[in-house]
Amino acid sequence: DDGRQIRFRIQVSGFTRTVETRGSIQSVAWSNEPDKETRAATIYRIPEGWMYGEAQVSSGSRPGIVTWDDCVLKIEQPTGMLGAGTKMAPCGKFQARQSTTVANAVNEEAAAASERRGTL
Repeated sequence: DDGRQIRFRIQVSGFTRTVETRGSIQSVAWSNEPDKETRAATIYRIPEGWMYGEAQVSSGSRPGIVTWDDCVLKIEQPTGMLGAGTKMAPCGKFQARQSTTVANAVNEEAAAASERRGTL
């Protein structure tokens, strides 16, 4: 572990999304079969519990700036016989940006403290 990865977790209440697709298949010109309609549905589910975020972190272009890359959200999924084990399964992505207003406020506070001490 080189210290360039960050992992955090948050408690989530769960989420379910159903994506339904519909279409029709036209009969072939020489067939007497009527057109057929097809339907398919896929359910995406994030269970209630912990969701983990992982990212690669590196130094930015200026001192005090940190960049986050390859940001992935993961959940634990049961595996094996009777769900005895678990694996981390990706379930989404996220973006992280360092707020310049926070960084500037910290820098201004440090400058003001230094000025009060007379060490500027």
